Amino acid sequence: MSEYIESFHSRSSLSRQNMPPGAADAFDNGLRALVEPWSEDGVIVLQTIGDLVWGRPLAGRRPALRAPNG
Repeated sequence: MSEYIESFHSRSSLSRQNMPPGAADAFDNGLRALVEPWSEDGVIVLQTIGDLVWGRPLAGRRPALRAPNG
């Protein structure tokens, strides 16, 4: 769980350098309290879903954007 919590600090808005003194520890403690009930022996299970489109782009054409799960 510590690695999961620390990963939030790799985002620019939550980097330790941009947070006031003590704010990072307060954030970490709050996030731990929020997530811990859903952990499995201190391990966070995350699911990642994505789409892969294989091929070459057609000249002058852009793929249409679509909504997730659509």
